[in-house]
Amino acid sequence: MAITVKHKFVSAIPDGTDATIVRPSNWNDDHDLTGTIPVANGGTGASTAANGLNNLLPSQTGNNGKVLATDGTNATWTTNGSGDVVGPASSTNNAIARFDSTTGKLIKNSGVTVDNNNNINANALDDAYTKTAASGTLITLTVASPRRYTITGSGGQVIKLPDATTLTNGTVFQFDNNQSSGAITVNNNSNTLVVSVPSGGFVLVNLLSNAIAAGSWDRHDQAPSNVSWSTNTFDYAGSITSATWNGNTVAVNRGGTGVTTSTGSGSNVLNTSPTLTTPAITGGTIDNAVIGGTTPAAGKFTTLESTGTGSFGTTSAQYIQAVGNATEPQILAVGSGTNIPLVLQPKGTGALQAQATTSSTVGGNARGANAVDWQMSRSSAGQVASGANSVVIGGRRNTASGQDNFVGSGYQNNASGGLQATIAGGANNTNSANNAGFIGSGSANTVSGDFSSVVGGYSNTTAGTYNFIGGGYSNAGTASAAVTTQSGTMNGTTAVTLSGSNASIKVGQLVTGTSITYFPGTYVAAISGTALTLSQAASGSSTSTLSFYTPHGVVVGGGNNQATG
Repeated sequence: MAITVKHKFVSAIPDGTDATIVRPSNWNDDHDLTGTIPVANGGTGASTAANGLNNLLPSQTGNNGKVLATDGTNATWTTNGSGDVVGPASSTNNAIARFDSTTGKLIKNSGVTVDNNNNINANALDDAYTKTAASGTLITLTVASPRRYTITGSGGQVIKLPDATTLTNGTVFQFDNNQSSGAITVNNNSNTLVVSVPSGGFVLVNLLSNAIAAGSWDRHDQAPSNVSWSTNTFDYAGSITSATWNGNTVAVNRGGTGVTTSTGSGSNVLNTSPTLTTPAITGGTIDNAVIGGTTPAAGKFTTLESTGTGSFGTTSAQYIQAVGNATEPQILAVGSGTNIPLVLQPKGTGALQAQATTSSTVGGNARGANAVDWQMSRSSAGQVASGANSVVIGGRRNTASGQDNFVGSGYQNNASGGLQATIAGGANNTNSANNAGFIGSGSANTVSGDFSSVVGGYSNTTAGTYNFIGGGYSNAGTASAAVTTQSGTMNGTTAVTLSGSNASIKVGQLVTGTSITYFPGTYVAAISGTALTLSQAASGSSTSTLSFYTPHGVVVGGGNNQATG
């Protein structure tokens, strides 16, 4: 190494002419020194860089494999640490180094780069993800929690967002509801609802402001799995509950009307001159519209409602009109005629009745063939006109169970006779006559004899044929039976007095005798009051029995009378 030395002082004496001797200007020139300068004199003590470095470093003897370290003042040799890293021979500029294997000492190149503007370039960035089944336990998130969640199972899940002050604005959380049923309820850090994600829903929640713990969050929904779309199509199998269509007119073959107005010719829902093949209106409301024409098609309606007056078939001479009177709604026969019948005609042998059959006290059991039943109150389902051609006009709890039986009104009357049993009214009357029994009114009267009658009164009974009770109470007409039987020897003219058993023959009772013919003569018996007269020819004698019957018992009134028939 050459060192140049320059004198500190400069001579003021000019040079002489002799150039072979040292002159004052030579003293002022730079002087080169040769050789080495010891370390002690500020040199390296060597003539090469390597030797000079070795001379300047602490002694290397016994320090093989060590590295130079400093304590801030002096440098010493120290043992190399275990985290030493060895990299590849070359790498990509700005690439993030990756560990190679698991030794912690080898690194390798990567394709992820960070430019001078802190922009990261990579194939994909996958953040943390959690998939968990729904439970009744609250999930509370923190700044260290994953950002993406999928909830499975069913029953719903509540999730509480982190303290927004611990997050950066723009932090996004993702919630995928994969439950079969139940919502994901996402609340802010103050337990206020941010979004409820329904089953099948997918929502991103974005932090707009982290000024307070609750934060200000924005939600954005993404299409669930049952939605698909492309440039020209959109398919959604669910229900749109709130939307307004502001696009182009929807064509008929796309489920629309193909028109832009609902007024004017050819502008209704079905456009101009539609052709309908067997149309069926199964629901909805038709307001102020004409249904049918000169030959209308048959149809079914569950409800026909009219405000005020609605008419049916007004193009015919006679038609039905429904008057919507709030106090007494009416169905009227109207038209061009002065006197127009109103016909309610059952089909086949169906009954005409005021209430639908329900087999309960509400509507009663089925009515008889061609029966008429206008009664609307009963205590059992059987209290109806159940006999064929039977009639119950009104009242309560009345029954007409026999053929052609009739109950006009009253309470709890029972016409159960075989044919043509009639009860005009009253209460608790029973008519069980096989043929043409009659009860006019009264209470607790009973008719069981054929062609018998009770006009009124209380607790009267006719059990015999052709019995008649006009009124009163507890009067009885019993069944046909022998009043008395008398025996005697008839020889000539014999007078027989009736026994005391004939006391049951009442005033006004029709009593008939029996004519007896006996060979060789004729015997004629007759009753006058309580005397019996029997006549016969004088010759011969006979013993004969004469019986008296009263088939036509009559009681006009009073009480506790017996008409024994």
